[in-house]
Formats: sequence, structure tokens, C-alpha cells
Amino acid sequence: MEKYQVSAIDPNVCKDAKASHIIKATEDVYVINGDDENGPDSLRNKNFGDADNLQLKGDSKNGKLYRRIFLKFDISAISGEPIKKVLLKLYGTKCQDITASAAVYVREADAYAWKQNEITFNNAPASGDLIAEAALSRGFGLVDVTEYVLKMLSEGKKIISFVLEGDDSNPLHVQFSSTRNENGFGPTLVASYTERGFITNIAANEDVSTVWKRAAQMVDEWSNDWFEVLSRGDSRAELVNEKEEEYPNDVDVTRTPKRPYDVKKTRFMKNIKGYEPVKDGEIKLDEYGGYICDKKFEATGWFHVEEKDGRLWTVTPAGNPFFRLAMVSLSPGGEGRQHTAVMAKCGSLENWAKQETKHLRDDLGFNSLGGWSSLDALSKVEKPMVLSAIVNFVSGYARVHGMNNSTGGSTTFVGGVMPVFDPTFEQYSDQRAQTVVTPYADNKNIYGWMSDNELHSELKMLDS
Repeated sequence: MEKYQVSAIDPNVCKDAKASHIIKATEDVYVINGDDENGPDSLRNKNFGDADNLQLKGDSKNGKLYRRIFLKFDISAISGEPIKKVLLKLYGTKCQDITASAAVYVREADAYAWKQNEITFNNAPASGDLIAEAALSRGFGLVDVTEYVLKMLSEGKKIISFVLEGDDSNPLHVQFSSTRNENGFGPTLVASYTERGFITNIAANEDVSTVWKRAAQMVDEWSNDWFEVLSRGDSRAELVNEKEEEYPNDVDVTRTPKRPYDVKKTRFMKNIKGYEPVKDGEIKLDEYGGYICDKKFEATGWFHVEEKDGRLWTVTPAGNPFFRLAMVSLSPGGEGRQHTAVMAKCGSLENWAKQETKHLRDDLGFNSLGGWSSLDALSKVEKPMVLSAIVNFVSGYARVHGMNNSTGGSTTFVGGVMPVFDPTFEQYSDQRAQTVVTPYADNKNIYGWMSDNELHSELKMLDS
């Protein structure tokens, strides 16, 4: 994967922006309170100035293995500039033991009282005034330190220093990249001429820059549309813009059962122009559940999407249109009571897969199964249903590296950023595809692969 350098603001992305200054830390290090095999409190006098990471740990300051981070920056490059926003940017690599109320405190430190290759827990300077506080319920990557930096500039200071401390009441443990980390994402200050902060674009070549620019524009467009919807309120948001006479039927709808119902316009199948229901016995299906009719497509031997008559169609391997009716999840369960009951009733996993496939298709009318199903067992029946599965590229990578803040079906990330620009993400994704997808490369019943499920994104994600 080619590694792109994030550049200054592109004026085509943000018309009122001039540029941003990216200031890398000149020194960064952590100190630790504790002991190791060398004896009591031995780590108090140990220097970690060559470490490729920066560790922060809460707990009590008097407890074992409490850790603080020290950062130093040269801000002379922005002296005299009309800076409006300064953000401290940290790249998280591990995030664990976090509670909803955990926080990180950014405090002032004497920049001339410590050196990266000499500082230890015992000789570290005392923490100064509080500069900023960042909640760690979803991790953090950006901290607003504008007021403090502008104050230092006004006093003519060129070198500034921060100390990061954890919340004493919570046993949080966070790890960030240092300036020595091979990923190149050490601590930085981002100083911008705009109140919003900085907007970035990848400028390694024209094509990538264009893609990045469009992505930033899409975020802005989505943001504007979303706030417009919010301003209207739930009951006023319409789903259709066609003429009212095209929707002659009324239905009562509500967002939740506890909210008041509202009358909405809709149309029933019988009102759709040109629609004639097919009589029982006249429907013919191919082996995949596709409709055998006068609408013909290319028989590629695989499920695919094809455009015809101004619309997109899903097409079976045999070349027939396919309307998917899927059960989202079919599984015998893990090692609990569900799995025990299934085995007692069916005798084996093979019998379970055979019986459930027949029941869903022949008795209930489903023609496919969703990504949360037992793919291996269900693909081995004599006449399998159409199948799909989830690969989990992004969420899997985040969990392997401790960069996720959730463990359920949806995934949130440390700092609110999907780690797709990590140098090793592409390699992980290739390996993941080899493991999950390759065994089904010749399976014509595979409808498709979901890359991930419910990945959380934020408006500031491109900036972060």
C-alpha cells in the first residue's frame, strides 16, 4: 500500500481556508510508577524515551504501574499567525479497561524541566494547571488546546509542554503512537486558520486528491441534509415526493408505539399501474429461486447485478431475475441450551441444516439466508439456499489491535476513526479474505459478501 502524506488544506474543499500547520512533537515519552523483576519501584527510575508507544494508565497515583505521558512542541512556526483553532492529535493503538466516565486530563508542564532520554517517574516535573479534559467513553484522537496555545504565543513562548494524566477513579489503559513508531503517526498539533479546525486532503497524486476532495464534500452534503431533516421533526419528514394522487391510500404510522400516530399517504400493490398478480401455479423458478420469465439476462454462472430497461436487477447464475426473500440469521447456537436442544432434536448438524433449509424454503417461502447464518453447514446440504456472509475487515482489524470501543454487532472506534489508513490494514484484509472467502470461491450459491456491519462514522472522521 502506498503511504500518502496528509497535506495542508485544499481551498477547493473549504473555500474560506488558507492552510493548516502540522506541528510534530519534538519530544514525547511516558513514565511509569511501579516495579518489575529488578526490585521494588525499579520502574520509577527507568527511562522510556526510545519506546515506539506512549502509555497512559489511570488507577490511583499511589498504585502500581500508574503512567503519565509528556509531550513537547516547538510552536515558533505559528508565531504571529492568525490562528483560530489548535488541536492536539493523538493516534490510538490500544484502548482497554475504559468505563463510561473515564477521562484524560491534559495539563501544563515545564518544557525545560525534562528531556525525552532522561525523564523518569521520580524526576518528572509536577503537573501544572488543567488545559483540557477529554472523555474516553469512545476513545479520543483530537483535543482542543486552542486557548492555551494562543496564550503561550501571546506571551512570546516558543516551546510548550503537556502532561497527560488518567482519571484516578477509573483503571483505564490507553496506548498511543510515539514519534518513533514505524506507522509515522506520532503526536501532533494542528493549527488552523478556521474556527472549525482543519480539513485535510491526500495530495500524493491528482486521482487520490480528487477522491479525498469528493469524500469531504459528501460529508458536508450529508451533514446539511441531516440537519435539515432534524429541523422538520419526525412527523413532517416525507418519504415520497410524487404527486399525491399516485398515493390514494392512507396508513397510520408512528416511530414507536408510545408516540402519537400520524396519517401518511401510500399505495397498495393493486394501485400500481400495469401490475397484474401472477396466479398460483404459474410461477416457475430456477434452481436458485430466480423467476423464469420473458425477462432474460446474461447467464454468467454467478450472481451479479445487471442494468436493463432503466433499472438494476439482481440476476441468478442461470440468467433470471432474482427477488431476494432472506432470513437474516439461521444458526444452531453455540454451546448453550439452544445448541443442546437442536442436537437432541436433529441428531447432527448435518440433519439440522437439511431440515431447516427445507422448512424455510418449502414451507415458509424464503429463498436465501442472511450473513449471520451458519455458512459452512448450510452450504453442504444437497440443495442449499442462496447464501451470504460477513467478512468483518474493518471491525476485525480494530479488535485484533484493540482499537474498538464495542464488542457487539456495531463497532465504534478509538478516536471515532476507522483504521483503514493503517499501514497493515491492507495486508490484514488480504489474509482475512483468503481465510473467509476463498473456501467458497467456486460456490455458485453465494449471493454476496458483506465487508462489515454497522461501522460508526462521525462528521470529523476525515479530519481525524
